Amino acid sequence: LRNMQFFRMYFTEFDTTKVFRFVQMEYGRNLWRKFDRVEEISTGGLSLTPLPTAELSVSAVNIEEHGDRNPFNYVIPNGIVRERIQSFQQQLQQNEQSLSLDVSNFHPTQGVGIFKELFLDLRRYKRLKLMSHLENKDPMVEIKDKEDISLFIRLGSDYTNNYYEYEVPLTYSDTSAIKGLQPASREYKDEVWNPENEIDLDLRTLIDLKRTRNNNELSLEEIFSIIDPNDPDSLRTFRIKGNPNLGYVKGIMIGLRNISDDPNPKHVDVWVNELRVTGLDERGGMAALAQVEAQLADFGNLALSGRHSTIGYGDLDQKVNQRSLEDNTVMDASINLELGKFFKEESGIRIPFYAQFNQEITTPEFDPYDLDVKLDDKISDADDRTARDSISEQAKEITTIKSFNFTNVRKERTGGKKSMPWDVENLTASYAYTETDQTDP
Repeated sequence: LRNMQFFRMYFTEFDTTKVFRFVQMEYGRNLWRKFDRVEEISTGGLSLTPLPTAELSVSAVNIEEHGDRNPFNYVIPNGIVRERIQSFQQQLQQNEQSLSLDVSNFHPTQGVGIFKELFLDLRRYKRLKLMSHLENKDPMVEIKDKEDISLFIRLGSDYTNNYYEYEVPLTYSDTSAIKGLQPASREYKDEVWNPENEIDLDLRTLIDLKRTRNNNELSLEEIFSIIDPNDPDSLRTFRIKGNPNLGYVKGIMIGLRNISDDPNPKHVDVWVNELRVTGLDERGGMAALAQVEAQLADFGNLALSGRHSTIGYGDLDQKVNQRSLEDNTVMDASINLELGKFFKEESGIRIPFYAQFNQEITTPEFDPYDLDVKLDDKISDADDRTARDSISEQAKEITTIKSFNFTNVRKERTGGKKSMPWDVENLTASYAYTETDQTDP
């Protein structure tokens, strides 16, 4: 489709004359794709007696087209305001919409999911949020358990071996609860977008989950899970597998699981809306610069300088998530000397000498081998002082430059003697040496 020049449309099987009018033909795309390896997200895993495949349909519902749908009108969640398109002539509201996951033939232990590839650094954020709505699409099936469908989110470098997961049991929206209510009312919106279904995930809990597993020396190939410590009475669950990190998220998955004990398949429709991260880390940093120069009469000069910036430092035009994630220290010393001053002026000997020492030390906020675990936490989790010192040194990036040179060493002509081709005054010599040592993770 990279070089498509035309396409044709055919209309057949009509018995009478029809008139079709086209206003505008547009291309549409969906950045979310279905996840085919459903056994990786099902609670039953690979079963000896495979169940019929659940049928997943992914579409969009929006305020313009589905504001009067049944049994639930599409309404904007409480606290969400439609964005406006500013123009010179008029102000238009954008079409607020959500992602719809319609799943039929959904048996117990089965799972379905969609994923989106992206590259994100979430270390500067504190929380991840998502609103959702669940409704039963099969009127012949009685809802026995209000929490028989769960919604989960996976974040990581892949979807099967290295990921964080957070699972929330969903509550059905009740059609009897909206009778007599206006769609614009707060009660109606809360029934459609039930607050119990909202995901409000503390990203720090994911990191603590990884630290707990690693400190207990559990296998990375097995799924490690805990109940949400902020809501211990619920079935909200954290899981981790492999070695994911929030510093380099390559993809996100949103999925559903049938966690019911009822053997009958279900047909449900789930809306997900306002997937977002909130709570920027707004810690400020600081930077300092010092310079000293000393003139050593006519013998030479000495220059010393130092620069230090801390985590969180950034320029005025930088955004919060562009601020530094490391401590940086630079030390520089240089000296210029005329070593010929050790000889009598009549000798005419000139020995210009220059030496420099420069060292830059960069200490990251996060462990370079575990990009979402803070280096201080990694050091504190170590067993002994030797291990802590080793972790600290391995994480630093140190560049040391040592150099010196003799440039244009010569003997100037004195005494007014006649110049000859073989005179030493016609010769000059130079020598330079530079040594660079660099260590990094």
